[in-house]
Amino acid sequence: GADRNKTVEDGASPVFLASMNGHLDVVKYLVETGADKEKARVGGVSPLFVASQNGHAEVVKFLVDAGADKEQATEAGSSPLFIACQNGRLDVVMCLVESGAG
Repeated sequence: GADRNKTVEDGASPVFLASMNGHLDVVKYLVETGADKEKARVGGVSPLFVASQNGHAEVVKFLVDAGADKEQATEAGSSPLFIACQNGRLDVVMCLVESGAG
């Protein structure tokens, strides 16, 4: 089968791209069939970070429930909670705080 963790030039994986665009069913399928939910692209931007940045609360909840690192920061030091706050994503902020993100 296809490599679920293959990346494009900037390091974006299929899970990253699906998370960025809020495609929960695709993220679920990929993670449940062995794709790396933590694989960050260039700059240390993880699927959880980009889902938080873009306000995809259902994807954030799934990734957190699947064990994604809630504290994983980018190379610039931004966490998923930080970027959700910066972008005014209240539903994501609530999800992260309720899951114990600091």
